[in-house]
Amino acid sequence: MADVRVAFEGHMTQSANTAPFLRIGSRGSPLALVQAREVQGRLAAAAGVDSADIEIKKIKETISRMKDVKDFHHIHIWALSTTENALTAHLVVDRNTGMDAIEQLKHQIKHELLHQKIQHATLEIEMEDAPCKEPDC
Repeated sequence: MADVRVAFEGHMTQSANTAPFLRIGSRGSPLALVQAREVQGRLAAAAGVDSADIEIKKIKETISRMKDVKDFHHIHIWALSTTENALTAHLVVDRNTGMDAIEQLKHQIKHELLHQKIQHATLEIEMEDAPCKEPDC
């Protein structure tokens, strides 16, 4: 069976060393764990995403370390085709960052994302003192 990175909740959890592609609550049932792995694999295949190729944790850590970036969250990644992936995310910047610096930062981020196999990115800019009000953030 292929390596599947799914985060499970319950008493039978996986190692914290792997970033999950999909989080599924199973309450630790062995049958539910097997079924969850199967569902995750099929969802990834249907979306055209090879979950082993894209590491959300690595992307978040890389972007979060950039100058003027305060947070990088609400990240969504999906396949546009069999060769191209897209990302949308919220980018929180220092409140004193000017528009020119934000445009340069977006350019740097998009360049870095190309190295992470993300060819198209849409970034929603948030100022540090005006946090996101969406419920999923």
